[in-house]
Amino acid sequence: MPRVLSLFSLLLAAVAVSGCASTRPIVTSGDVTQAPDPFENVNRAALQVNMAVEKVVFRPVNTVYRTVLPVPVRTALWNAYANSRSPVIFVNDVLQGQPARAGRTLLRFIINSTVGVGGLLDVASANGIPRHSEDFGQTLGVWGVKNGPYLVLPILGPTTFRDGVGWAVDVVTDPLFWLFGGFDETTTEGWAYTGSAMVISYDRGRDDLEELERTSIDFYAALRSAYLQHRQSEVLNGATDPAALPDILDSLPPIE
Repeated sequence: MPRVLSLFSLLLAAVAVSGCASTRPIVTSGDVTQAPDPFENVNRAALQVNMAVEKVVFRPVNTVYRTVLPVPVRTALWNAYANSRSPVIFVNDVLQGQPARAGRTLLRFIINSTVGVGGLLDVASANGIPRHSEDFGQTLGVWGVKNGPYLVLPILGPTTFRDGVGWAVDVVTDPLFWLFGGFDETTTEGWAYTGSAMVISYDRGRDDLEELERTSIDFYAALRSAYLQHRQSEVLNGATDPAALPDILDSLPPIE
């Protein structure tokens, strides 16, 4: 708990400093839809393993999840999970020099955690404060860091070297990581949260993944292109010139 309080104090100080910033830092990394793929053979093998696990484990579990829980309940669980990500989003809003967005993230977290019953209800969005997503991989992109090699990680799926580093930073800057034991121990609560997050996140992306797999001649290439385009849009907060992007996956969920 002292570590969490210290982290919170640092975040408040960072917001105060970022208040001097009025514009978003300029992305200088060029076309971030590009990433070298020197490990393609290994990546393709990893994707085959991941898809096998998806079909044997994740898809059956998700089918039960969808059968047992009606849509409103699944939506509420997604809202709660998204709300739990607010501290990480807040940190990256600050690091990107976006005090207004950081303020909205903090306000959303307070409203949804209280009036929204722990985040189960997205009261903030209903009152004109929409959710947005940020992570440290996006922050590095804003700072001008290029993707680096494209990777397919076991279970975690597609990423790049930059986004992989960003994911690790997001883990250790998440207060829940420390509340659940940090590096000292793995708690039952921590495992429960991680498992629930995987189930909820997979449920949100399952339909798009299946559609992409069904319509792709080369699923690996299509997934790689879709991932890199999606990340570019996230880095630029949806401000990308559509003409700069290759045509693929119009069905990807919009970036908030």
